[in-house]
Amino acid sequence: MDIQDPSQIALRSTFDEQMNDREAICEGLSIFFPIAIYLKCVSILINRYRKGDPKGRKRSLAQALPSPTINLLTIAQFGSNGQTFMASIFITGATGFLGKEIVRQLLAAGHTVRALSRTQQGSENPNLRWIRGSLTELPALEQGCLGAHAIIHTAALTGLWGPYKAFFRANILGTQHLLVAAKVARVPHFIYTSSPSVVYNGTAIQDGDEFLPYVDLKQKAPPYVFTKAYAEFLVLRAQQQGSFHAVALRPHLIWGPQEPHMLPRLLSRAQAGRLRQIGPGDNHVSMTHVSNAARAHLDALDALQKGYSGGEAFFINDQEPVALWPWITQKVEAAGFSLQPKPLSLKAAVAWGAFFEAITPSFIEPPMTRFLAHQLALDHTFSITKAKSLLGYAPKAHD
Repeated sequence: MDIQDPSQIALRSTFDEQMNDREAICEGLSIFFPIAIYLKCVSILINRYRKGDPKGRKRSLAQALPSPTINLLTIAQFGSNGQTFMASIFITGATGFLGKEIVRQLLAAGHTVRALSRTQQGSENPNLRWIRGSLTELPALEQGCLGAHAIIHTAALTGLWGPYKAFFRANILGTQHLLVAAKVARVPHFIYTSSPSVVYNGTAIQDGDEFLPYVDLKQKAPPYVFTKAYAEFLVLRAQQQGSFHAVALRPHLIWGPQEPHMLPRLLSRAQAGRLRQIGPGDNHVSMTHVSNAARAHLDALDALQKGYSGGEAFFINDQEPVALWPWITQKVEAAGFSLQPKPLSLKAAVAWGAFFEAITPSFIEPPMTRFLAHQLALDHTFSITKAKSLLGYAPKAHD
C-alpha cells in the first residue's frame, strides 16, 4: 500500500484529531517520548564511544555508529548466485506464538538473533542472544539495535477489549521508541507485524487488497484496531522520512500447534456452553498457519536485502480461505464440546454487542462486541497476490 495515497494522508490528520479530542494526555506523550528517547540514545552513544580505546585514541560518534557503507557491502554479497546474506536480526515479541516461530526459522536459516524479552530467558544456541527489557527501556533497545541489519517488530498488546491508554502505550509509543532507536543506530531494514484489522470497516471483505483504506475512526472497533493502524502508519511514514526501508505484514488469524489465543478462547466458551454461531454460518475467512506467517517475515527480509525498496504493507495468509463455522465446529467437537443449537443473527449479535459495550468497564471483557460479531458472521478474505509478487511469499498447505 502506498502511504502517499490521499486516504492514507488523511488518516494522519484524523488520528491527530482523535488524539487531541479524546486522548490529550496520550498525545502529549506521543510527542515527548520520541524526542526524549532520541536524545537519550544519542547521549548514551556519545558517552560510550568517546571514552577512548585501550590505546588512548578517541573515535567520533559518526565513526562509532554502524556504517551505511558496510550495510551496502554486505548486501552486495548476494552476487548473481542469489545466496542469502546471514544477518544479525533484532526481534521483539520473541516469546510470543509468532515470535518463537520467526526466531526458529531465522536460526535455521543461519542468521544471528537478538531477542527482546521482559523476562529472563536462556538459550544453548550461540546464535541466539536474549536481551532482557521492554520497548520502554533504552539500554535494551540500544543493545538490540546497534549493529543489527534488520528489526522485526512483532511485540504488541492484543485483545478485543481494554483501556485505550494501555493499547496506546504498547502499540504506538512502543513502536515510536523502537523507530527512534533504529534510526539512531542506522538499522537499514524494519519489518513490522501488523494486522488485517487495520482496514476493518464493519462490512464483509472479499479478496481484499492493499488499496483498502485504513479503519475509519467512526467505526465501533476495539483500541487494538486503531492503535495497530496508527503504528503501521508510523512505520511506513518513517521510510518516507529516510530512516530505513520498511515493510508491514498483515497476517490474518494465525493458527497452528499450541496456538494460545483463538482456539483456547473458543473452547473455553464451548465448555461453558456460551459458544453460539453468529449469522447463517456460510462466511469464509482467510487464515494463516504460524509457519507461513513466520516465513513471510523471512521473505520480506530477503527481499529488502536483495534491493526491494519497501514502504508498503502486505496481506499474509494461507492460499485458500476456510468456511469459518464448519472449521470452528470441527475443532470444538474434536475437543468433546458442542455449539449451542440455535444460531444468533448478526443483527441481534450487534445489538447485544452495543449493549455490553455500554455497560462493561474497560478491565472486564464483555461476552460480545460489535467488532466480534462482524468478525464471526462476515466474510474476511484477503488477496496475497502482492506478497507473492514482491516478496516471493509462497504459503504451504497445512492440515
